[in-house]
Amino acid sequence: MSVRSSELLAHFFFFLYATLVILKKFWDFSDGFVDVIVLLFISVALAARPTRLSKGLKTLAKERLILALAIFSVYFSLLSLISHNTLTNIVIEYFSVFKWLVYFFLGYLFAYAYAIRSLTFPSVGDLTVFTSLVLVYSVFTYNWGGIGGIDRLFGFYDNSFESIFSLRSVFALYALVVFVYALNIIDQHKLTGIYLLACSALFIFMSGNRKILIAVALLALFLRIRGRYKGVIKLNKYVALAILVAFVVQLAIFDRSVSEYSRSDQPRILAYKTSIQIAKDYFPIGSGPATFASRGSMENYSPIYVKYGLADVWGFGEFDPVHFYNDTYWAQIVGQYGVIGVLLTAWILAELYKLVAKGRSDPRVSNRLLLMVILLMSLVTPALQRIEVAFFIFFTMGLQVQAGRMTARAEKWG
Repeated sequence: MSVRSSELLAHFFFFLYATLVILKKFWDFSDGFVDVIVLLFISVALAARPTRLSKGLKTLAKERLILALAIFSVYFSLLSLISHNTLTNIVIEYFSVFKWLVYFFLGYLFAYAYAIRSLTFPSVGDLTVFTSLVLVYSVFTYNWGGIGGIDRLFGFYDNSFESIFSLRSVFALYALVVFVYALNIIDQHKLTGIYLLACSALFIFMSGNRKILIAVALLALFLRIRGRYKGVIKLNKYVALAILVAFVVQLAIFDRSVSEYSRSDQPRILAYKTSIQIAKDYFPIGSGPATFASRGSMENYSPIYVKYGLADVWGFGEFDPVHFYNDTYWAQIVGQYGVIGVLLTAWILAELYKLVAKGRSDPRVSNRLLLMVILLMSLVTPALQRIEVAFFIFFTMGLQVQAGRMTARAEKWG
């Protein structure tokens, strides 16, 4: 298959994703349906090149990341024997924990199977068109009359905004993706980069997500300063520093956030506290898959919630809306898989970081910097649970890891 055909296939993947995200908003089918369809088509494309896929799998099998994941998988299988839940929920639980990693693997294999040496994914045109659709939808559906004064600028609970994505936090994560993408292309595509930066700023404002401001600040602080825009980027660093200082001194704009997330009965904080207690009580293996802070534990209601006095707490009751498993990725790791599970997960992430660090190194916002910020944000946002944006982040990382290697190999052998 030619390079041009490989690029067209990548365009198709993105078009399929964008179409499903838009249809999901109007047809109201589940988030998981989008993932299943997109992953299915990528898998079919890989299966169409069995020889290259086989070689790619052999290459992937040599990575220490696979060893770390395999050991975790064996541990998970043994741990499932103590779970009260059904086999179906336990299997779903396994894939839900590392579904973002599946995107990385498929990106890695796609670059190998289709001999991609250099590919910007998604393409500048694809992302710009989709971002423009998101912008139009947002502008016409946002409640502009409910903004209020500066003290309520990021207190949008009364001015709740339904974005084209499933959650406001996912909308904010998409804004972060656009911000990173814009900075990485602004040297080659100045006007498009400026336009995307403006869109990302507006999306963050509309989402009302204060935590993403911290992510943007961290990215800006550690940007690689190069090219003709050093002065602009230095200014971004000062702005980022100002945001961090504002957060520390608890100015009015952040006051509600600080007070809200410092309460011991705040659901996410409560989930973390309980997970630590579970890890202590069930040391060193935890309570088992699908027993706490996960979707399966709420769908087939876990006795752990009763045991730890959460059955009567809003958000954790048997008949409450299933909300908080989305915000507590690390609570489920700590509580369900114990100290051993935390260490194995940390090993997986360390090996992933090593792979990503070896990938393409020229972007202004490197993949390893983005990965570190995403991991930090996963403590307080559903950055690893909601994979509407994993397609942009982890699939792209997988592509670039393998594409970078193939480019280096080609340059070595002339």
